[in-house]
Amino acid sequence: MELIIHIGMGKTGTTALQSFLDNEKERLMNSGVLPLGIRLQEILVNTPIISQGDVCDIKVLNEAFGALEHELGKKSQVFDKAIWSNEAFSMGYNSREIANYFLRYVERSKYFKSIKFVLVLRRQDEWVESAYKQWALKHKTNAETYIMTPDQYVERNKRLFEFQDIVDSWLYSEGVLDVFSYDDVLNDGGIVNYFCKYFGVDYCASFDKYSNVHESLGSTLSKLVSLYNRGRVGSVLPGEFVGVIRDAGLIELGEDGVFFVSYETRKAIFDRYAEANQSLAKILGRSDGFFSDRPVKKGKDFEFDPEIYFTYLSAICQNQQRRIENQNRRLHSLEEQMGELLTLLKARSGDE
Repeated sequence: MELIIHIGMGKTGTTALQSFLDNEKERLMNSGVLPLGIRLQEILVNTPIISQGDVCDIKVLNEAFGALEHELGKKSQVFDKAIWSNEAFSMGYNSREIANYFLRYVERSKYFKSIKFVLVLRRQDEWVESAYKQWALKHKTNAETYIMTPDQYVERNKRLFEFQDIVDSWLYSEGVLDVFSYDDVLNDGGIVNYFCKYFGVDYCASFDKYSNVHESLGSTLSKLVSLYNRGRVGSVLPGEFVGVIRDAGLIELGEDGVFFVSYETRKAIFDRYAEANQSLAKILGRSDGFFSDRPVKKGKDFEFDPEIYFTYLSAICQNQQRRIENQNRRLHSLEEQMGELLTLLKARSGDE
């Protein structure tokens, strides 16, 4: 069996792919593909991988794959491939150590005969806007209570723009890494369609539902989530406050084409890595170029408008008031029913 580890990067359709692997498990297994789950939870009931970042801890991996060998021994069905998707791999600080660990593991495994790492890269200037919106605003991955500015986020994560270093650390030269462009993925119908071909699985029209699994929030709603997140010390799951937004029926009040990361910053990133991306294309044998050569997108920089957030707050308060009133009515109704029931029980007790 081949072990395929999809290592990311994040913001290249990873959530859609992981949702597909989780929800279509039976169909995939019937096609000879065994999804393992983002934390190996599809195989290990008591997985030692608690958070995504645990995948960069050799001790945790050792425990997990020892348990995995045991569980695979219980399965009667034979699989061609096992798939593990977790974007935290590509964003860790010890990638080469992790890659070498997996090579050693496969050498001694009873069930895996080969391994392949799979990496999808998105052009840096486009990746950073999407990443900032998701991880700095909606998820707030930093541990402090403040929200990073775009420039702070760029500075803190600039190592992730060094794609050639990432490719090297995952042992491309040893033939165990496949690298794809996010442009290729989009041009081929999206991440699920692309990977169905890679896995050798027939694509079904019902898979189209995985094309947009994230809550798609515009600029002002993303900022609203960040205001909620700001009061939390640690990281926050993106969906934690989205339910409030959905329940209150809030709509995007900002304009289209608004960016958190300024055009100047994104253009500087594009220029900084243009030559490195050309070199990467040559290494990967892509004579046509690895990324699209479209110009850096222009648009308005995000500007905070307090009036919009007072509007949102008013709508949320009104919705919460409505919910409280509805709850009070239900409680009052239950109290009346309980009173009637007690009266009936007392009457019956008196008759006896």
